[in-house]
Order: sequence, then C-alpha cells, then structure tokens
Amino acid sequence: MGEVLRHVFVPGHVFEELGVRYVGPVDGHDVQGLVETLTRVRELDGVVMLHVLTEKGKGHPDGPNHPERVHAVKAAPKKAPPVANKIEPPAKGAEGAPKPLAFTKVFANALIDHAERDVRVHAISAAMPSGTGLDRFEERFPARFHDTGICEQHAVAMAAGMAKAGLRPVTAIYSTFLQRGYDQVFQEVALQNLPVVLCLDRAGPVGQDGPTHNGVFDIAYLRTLPNMTLAAPRDGTDVDRMLGLALKHDGPTAVRFPRGNAPIREEVPRAEREEMRIGRAEVLRDGEPGGLVVWAYGSMVATALDVAARLAADGLTIGVVAARFAKPLDEELLARPARDFRHIVTLEDHQRAGGFGSAVLEAASRIPGDGSLAQVRVLGIPDRYVDHMTSREEQLASVGLDPDGVERTVRQVLGALRVERA
Repeated sequence: MGEVLRHVFVPGHVFEELGVRYVGPVDGHDVQGLVETLTRVRELDGVVMLHVLTEKGKGHPDGPNHPERVHAVKAAPKKAPPVANKIEPPAKGAEGAPKPLAFTKVFANALIDHAERDVRVHAISAAMPSGTGLDRFEERFPARFHDTGICEQHAVAMAAGMAKAGLRPVTAIYSTFLQRGYDQVFQEVALQNLPVVLCLDRAGPVGQDGPTHNGVFDIAYLRTLPNMTLAAPRDGTDVDRMLGLALKHDGPTAVRFPRGNAPIREEVPRAEREEMRIGRAEVLRDGEPGGLVVWAYGSMVATALDVAARLAADGLTIGVVAARFAKPLDEELLARPARDFRHIVTLEDHQRAGGFGSAVLEAASRIPGDGSLAQVRVLGIPDRYVDHMTSREEQLASVGLDPDGVERTVRQVLGALRVERA
C-alpha cells in the first residue's frame, strides 16, 4: 500500500522507474532560481526531466483573466454580454445601419441556439474558449462545456468518445491547430464515422499572427479522409444552417470560417434560400452559356460577387456559384457548367495544392465528354508560406485573391475567350 501511495504522491516517480532522473517541480517565474537549477542539472549524467511550472500570461496586466489572448498582444476584451436564448440579430450602428458580426460570434450564437433545442450538444475547446467564442457557451451551459487545455489531440479524441456515447460534440479549434490532432481525426473520428462536428475558426490567412497561424491547409489534410464532410459558410445564415445540418448528420463534419466579419448583405434572403443539403451548391448568378463561371468556396463567395458586380457595370456577365461543400462536391451541378461554360474559375483562401480547386479538377476529370469541357483555372494561395501582415485583406491582396486581383484574372480569361471566339 505504501508503494502505491508513493506512486500517487511523489512527483516524477514514474519517470525514475523508467530510468529518467526527475527534478522538480520548480517555479518557472523565479528566474534566478531557475538559472541555479539549470546550472545544477547540467552536471547530472543521463537523461534528466526538469519539471517547470509556469502560468501562461504571467507578466501581462490582463494575463490571468484572458491567458489565451496574451500571445497575440491584443487589448483586453470586454466582459461577454448576457447570452440570449436565440441567435442575436445584427447590432445597429450609429446611424441605424446593421453592424457586422465576426464569424466567430455568429458561430457562438448559433451553437447556443442549437444547444437550447438539443441537450446532446456539447462544446469542446483546447484552451481557447474566448478565441473560439465558446466562453459564451460556457456561461450558458457550464456542464456541457469542456476545456481540454492545450491539447488538441485530447479534444478530438474526447469528442469521438462523447459521440460514441450518443452525444453531439462540437469541437472548435483554429484551423492551423487542428493539425496537431490529425491522428485523432483519422483514427478516432473519421475511421469510426462518428458524428463529431469540427469547427475550424481562423480558416485562411489571419493577418498579424503570421505563417504559423494561417489556416490554409485544412481542406487538403481533411479531404483525403473517407466519411469526412467539408463545408464552408459564405455568411451568417450559412453558419447557422450548416451547423444545424452537421449536428443532424450521422458522420464527421468540418466547417471552416475565417477571421473577420460575416457579410451583412445576403444575395438571397434567408427565407428564400434553397434547403441546405450536404453536397449541394448554390447558384447565385447564372452567367452566359459559353462564358465563365466562378465557383467560390466559403468566405470567398463575397469576393466573387463583388467581382461579378464590377464586371456587370462594364456590361460583362459571369456566373457565380457558392460551392458550400468541398466534400462531397456537387458534381451534378458542376457537370452542367463543365459542358455549358468555356471557363470555370475556382476561388478559395487555401493552398492551391490539395484544396477546393483540386477537388473541382478531380471531379471535372470524371465528367464524360468529347474533350470540349470547360477549362478550369484554380485561384488560391501559391505554394509558399504567407508572412504576417497588418490584416487578412493585405495578405489576400499579396497573392492576388482580393477583389482587384481576382477581377484582373477574370478579365484576362474573358479577354482570351473573346479572342478565341473571334
């Protein structure tokens, strides 16, 4: 019994059993003491484990209250307002105009609303409740909120276990951080085809956080997994509808959305939209037969619509399709533009390699034809890391994915098309 208690209460005993010298725990904020400990440890032979206790955010005035925000050096956030039992309407600006809400906040509101109606809905965070908007969910449903700490692997594995037990877990993780839990996404979630919803915040370039935080690989690293459904909303209504669809789906779903505000203006009013179905895209502008159509994914739909409006002012017409899903892709709809249009341009805020455009190319190659199918032009982030800049918009502009850059590319294609027809 004494040996059992020693295993429980003596720090580092398990490491010593493995032949590893254990030292600690020591105070990681006592710089002088830490230097002295490191000096002594340096003289020890063999493998040494030094256990240092630190508190994230130590030294920052607001660090203890908002530790997950300290690394980004941002102003202290205001206290979250009381949570309503329904999705909040857009706030009004100074002159009564609707004020845009961040995709993160729209997601948080929608999740709370769905959780009100379904007690099986739980939310999981990997030490980022505020950054992912789940602090509001925690306030409303403390017993249904779970923070696994800085361990994305555990967050995903825990979600798989909860789904296996009959719950509907929603795991909100930054796109770039989900890479840490890729093995669990594969082994625990996708392989077992479990109803886990992965909400990938900060998808696409993220501005000042830099290349380590740009969420530009998630489509590629998730699209290869069988059973996985990949979706991306273009506005706030899509966020709510896609989340509801994912919570009803008996398989894994990943929903990606960017850092930034959701568009206020909706091309089609919510009440008039087609039913949201997995694998079904949405035609927003018909375009001209034999011309060009843009298939845009997620937040880039707004850019496609902006470009279409600019061209229309010059008497040029292009089609615009909101893809909604990268997997499964709406191959039935794609087959029609592939035969009826001369050019298809895909648009995404993700690496070109393995992304949404790649999915379109693969699908187009399966369409039966006589060689006269549309040519596909993939617009995405090139094969390089995008450095940090002042904003996401500046990063997109640097790789030609802002409205000006996309317009230039589309005009070039249309110009070549006019020459071809002549």
